[in-house]
Amino acid sequence: MNSLNKIQSLLEKHDDKLVSSLVIQDNRTEKPLAEESVQLAELAVRLLIGAEQLGIKSKIVARFLLSNAERKVLMTTPSLSADLMEKLAEHDPHFTVGEIGGLLIAVSEALIDAPPLQQFALIMIAKRLKDCLEAEIASAAKPDSEGYLDDDPAKF
Repeated sequence: MNSLNKIQSLLEKHDDKLVSSLVIQDNRTEKPLAEESVQLAELAVRLLIGAEQLGIKSKIVARFLLSNAERKVLMTTPSLSADLMEKLAEHDPHFTVGEIGGLLIAVSEALIDAPPLQQFALIMIAKRLKDCLEAEIASAAKPDSEGYLDDDPAKF
């Protein structure tokens, strides 16, 4: 019996009308978070496919905007590879677009089982990673002054 059910049971045994009218419910639901997690993973995959099509998946991102504290939160993510863990521990890490996508997927996986405070931190980190990926893709997809994408006439 979880603690909320136990408290509710004790309240129901009490005769006081004010107390007996009180109902405690657990309003936390994992379903919306699970759906958000899946949507985040799908977004990461779509962004990685776009990066692959633009030929920038192995390009170093221009601005990796995660703080040391945010990187430490990411390092608690169980599905990260040893290489990504080492990079996250560096003072000034340099990540590729593909690695940022991998971090975003790892965050989406970690969201469901994380405690509430860590979930909040992971959601904020996911937004920064998503923004970073979108900026790199937008930059690569922007036509240059001659109408070619990324200075490569073959991509037009």
